[in-house]
Amino acid sequence: MEKIFDVTLTLKENITVYPDDPTFNIEYLAKTVTDGYNLTKIDLCSHTGTHIDAPAHFIQDGASIDELPLDVLIGKVLVLDFTNVDFIDLQNLKSIDLDKYKRILFKTSNSNILEKNIFSKNYTYITPEAAQYLVKKDIRLIGFDYYTIDKYNSNNLSHKILLKNNVIIIETINLNGINAGEYELIALPLKIKAEGSPARVILRRK
Repeated sequence: MEKIFDVTLTLKENITVYPDDPTFNIEYLAKTVTDGYNLTKIDLCSHTGTHIDAPAHFIQDGASIDELPLDVLIGKVLVLDFTNVDFIDLQNLKSIDLDKYKRILFKTSNSNILEKNIFSKNYTYITPEAAQYLVKKDIRLIGFDYYTIDKYNSNNLSHKILLKNNVIIIETINLNGINAGEYELIALPLKIKAEGSPARVILRRK
């Protein structure tokens, strides 16, 4: 029987955002009790919750969200378990056969932090050397279980390396309860001309 796993955070009031990003707000313009219907206005940053980074996030004239290839956002993906490391570096990746995959999701101890709905500056991150290796291995998409793939308060070099090479980045996915291995990924952002977008991210497995 096919199993479907939703690894998306729910967008709701008080959801944690990256420091200094705008907070998520939802305003009720109408309510059934007074107006006979519900209508809401949503105010959020394009990188709130589970979201996708397009090259335009850091690269001048890079592709925007609406220009991302759908065939990269849907397809076979490998979930890797790095819950016991402080950062993901070149040596971590060299020991893994990535040749069969174009999409990689990184499960780390960060997923535990996400479930607490807090921001911690001490999280697992991806080093620039690891990012460069992913480009070398022709990975087209990566997913990560934190608000950013880069070390806190750094120069965002891992982002820049990947996005410059048109590697799509999914951030803030919750991989608690997801075992390492192969899945089908469905990760669809809004069709919006912007550098980032919230997305619904699903894993399927038979």
